[in-house]
Amino acid sequence: MSHMWNLVKIGSDWYHTDVTWDDPLNSRNQADQYGIVYHDNFLISTAALKKTGHYGIPNVKAVNTRFDNKYWRKVESGFWYQSGQFIYGTSNGIYSRSRLNGSSAKCLKKLSVRCLVQHSPKQYYLISGNKIYLFHTGSRKLKMIYQAAGCRLVQLKYEEGKLMFRYLKGNRLYSAEKAA
Repeated sequence: MSHMWNLVKIGSDWYHTDVTWDDPLNSRNQADQYGIVYHDNFLISTAALKKTGHYGIPNVKAVNTRFDNKYWRKVESGFWYQSGQFIYGTSNGIYSRSRLNGSSAKCLKKLSVRCLVQHSPKQYYLISGNKIYLFHTGSRKLKMIYQAAGCRLVQLKYEEGKLMFRYLKGNRLYSAEKAA
């Protein structure tokens, strides 16, 4: 496989991190999937990396498995660092942690989060169900920004003052944008 391999050394132990496979592309058109980031290949051992389908892995002894089954494997949003806290979304809510490893999660808002993207240091856009919300980490309030009808919201991105999103209608993927 023609591929770049990323290895991270923490203390005296090596771990694999594959940012290519964790940034998914749409299987239909190979476009980036707005707001979706996987963490299946983040800080894992060689044994765990092989289980994800990789081959041709360099001969590096990444044998420590302490991160192989961490909570971030189920997180499909980015991690945003704000005021000493990592903010992220899951199917169970919006959470914060003071450290990625070794600290407990604090639920900021209980709701199913599809995508979580940063708008400003304390505000985040997210998809929950068929709605796009703006969430404020300080007040923990949600404000509905957009509601879709007859389709399913699947991707979200905020860039240069625009909120861009993609939705499925039947089996077809469409793009739209809204001034933020």
